[in-house]
Amino acid sequence: MEFVMTILEGAWRYVTTIRIADYLDIALMAYCCYLLLRLVRSTRAESLVKGIMVFLLALWISHVFKLNGIYFILNHMLDVGILALIVLFQPEIRRILEQVGSSKLRSFIPFAAKQQSSAIENAIAQTVLACTEMSKTRTGVLIVFEREMALDDIAYDALFLLLEDRNADIAARLAEKYPREEAEETVSELRQLIAEGYLDTPDDYSDVKPADSGVVKAMCLHAAHDCNLRCKYCFADTGEYHMHSRCLLSAETGKKALDWLVAHSGKRKNLEVDFFGGEPLMNFPVIKEVVAYGRELEKRYGKVFKFTTTTNAVLMNDEIMDFLNREMDNVVISIDGRPEVHDRMRPTPNGKGSYDLIIEKAKEFARRRGQQRYYLRGTFTRYNLDFANDVLHLADQGFEQLSIEPVVTDESHDYAIRESDLPRVFEEYERLGREYVIRRRNPDTWFSFFHFMVDLTGGPCLRKRLTGCGAGNEYVAVTADGDIYPCHQFVGREGMRMGSVLDGTFDTAMQARFQHNTVLTKEKCSQCWARFYCSGGCQANAHAFNGDISKPYEMECKLEQKRLECAMAIQAIERENA
Repeated sequence: MEFVMTILEGAWRYVTTIRIADYLDIALMAYCCYLLLRLVRSTRAESLVKGIMVFLLALWISHVFKLNGIYFILNHMLDVGILALIVLFQPEIRRILEQVGSSKLRSFIPFAAKQQSSAIENAIAQTVLACTEMSKTRTGVLIVFEREMALDDIAYDALFLLLEDRNADIAARLAEKYPREEAEETVSELRQLIAEGYLDTPDDYSDVKPADSGVVKAMCLHAAHDCNLRCKYCFADTGEYHMHSRCLLSAETGKKALDWLVAHSGKRKNLEVDFFGGEPLMNFPVIKEVVAYGRELEKRYGKVFKFTTTTNAVLMNDEIMDFLNREMDNVVISIDGRPEVHDRMRPTPNGKGSYDLIIEKAKEFARRRGQQRYYLRGTFTRYNLDFANDVLHLADQGFEQLSIEPVVTDESHDYAIRESDLPRVFEEYERLGREYVIRRRNPDTWFSFFHFMVDLTGGPCLRKRLTGCGAGNEYVAVTADGDIYPCHQFVGREGMRMGSVLDGTFDTAMQARFQHNTVLTKEKCSQCWARFYCSGGCQANAHAFNGDISKPYEMECKLEQKRLECAMAIQAIERENA
């Protein structure tokens, strides 16, 4: 009891000595701390503040318990702490000073009534008026809006949640991370903007139609229905295309294919022909003869043939390399990455690996090519979900033009990628993206990854974006027998034959069906944010998995969306650091 009385007496003596100015001082300091915490709370600095508190707690504990080594390190770190804080909190410090020095000083006054400013409404009205007047004279203009403050975290989070599910209780979900009142206010303002048409405004492309020309501009010409490898995931059944026969393209059929392309090209000047297989270099003499014939047609009809060859590079030699360098606009070499990964899925007919047969030839070809107009294209499976390591392996070998894509097959195969694998695949794309940004800053490690190359500033017009690769419409495949299919992946499928270059037949009704199968007519594509980048995805995959070219293969959709997200993030980072 005596101890308690002593404490109370001491406290009373202390209280009686405090002046009114001290009370005011304490109150002002408390309120300033409150304002500081409120400002920090709405920024990313909140986590940093928590980290600093943990640091100070560790410093105190090390002092109390005489942990001299830890205390020495932490204490010396504290010596530069002020400078570090200024660097870390630079955006937040700037924000606080801007608020203090602005006309919004009234916001620091407690219980002050909120005044609704009409600045935004006036700006919108003036902008609409200006656009209306300029539209009358068809005057173009670039309008730039300078934001007073950056959109904060709560607004970003609320907006994304609203776009996912507009009817959900967004405020309740946000309240787990932000103050309830602030969450409700943010959601209310965003809903109002959406209702007034300023956010999430639907696009109306109902009047946009694909070009109805009937022109064919590109052809995949199968030089060989045979192959010198036995790739386990081969969609072409190791070159046979499920036709149970192996054969090579004849020079006569190849020439008729070019004649057919010229006849169906209309006024199109530039025509594309990709020698495909199987393995096309197994029929190299015929490729040479067909290319020479194409050069004759160029002079006769005023056309320009851009030839491409897709090869496994096993048969490459000096003669072939020189020819490909001279005549091919692009060359695609198939290789999957690390030796153990490649050899597991791409063996020779005797079961041995093919990596060592390919890698040095591919290096030499890329060198002769000047690291331009070629691609190393690989396929990753469930066996190598760490496929970023395969991309980086090829980059480390000196290759600069790379592409690795997921295998597409049903889950009856052990190597098939499953829905449950997608989180792991997404993480790998993100990891590859981070490494990609780092390596591209150094000319010695620079490389290009096909799926991260997205044109955000231009690219094809809207009409071209509607149908993607143009399979079955502007692009066809011709088999070694002369049969015409919508693309190389449709070859051998029942009901998908479009005609023959030998007799000149062509199913224009099927061509029209592919032509009008656009992202605007596909139900699942029409509302997808990525529709004008993927253009509806692969129609062959849609047909294989859903039996309908208008129903996209959903796993492919998810993978494409992830790649686009990474590509956009990479471009944003590279432009910021430029």
